[in-house]
Amino acid sequence: MSLCLQVCQNCGAQQYPRRDICHNCLSTELHDDWVAPEGTLLSWTRGHFSVLPEFKDKTPLILARVKLREGAVVLALSNKEVSVGEDVSVDVQDALLTLT
Repeated sequence: MSLCLQVCQNCGAQQYPRRDICHNCLSTELHDDWVAPEGTLLSWTRGHFSVLPEFKDKTPLILARVKLREGAVVLALSNKEVSVGEDVSVDVQDALLTLT
């Protein structure tokens, strides 16, 4: 399985989620690149309540920052306890990134 990131043709920066311009150099010359979904957990936080109706029954929510091996940093939801520095895999489920 792989994860699709945008890559800037001008400076090579990777970004997720998709944007209209590069976050680094403001170029509009972006293309898709498929990368491995594995990375290292940088940080996480736990939310005990949600104002969004679709997440009210799924609390607590764990939101994690993951640095992919390719270099990009993504945000993902986790349904399990995680530790900083842990090797994790990211999956796309219902248009959300989740840790597996």
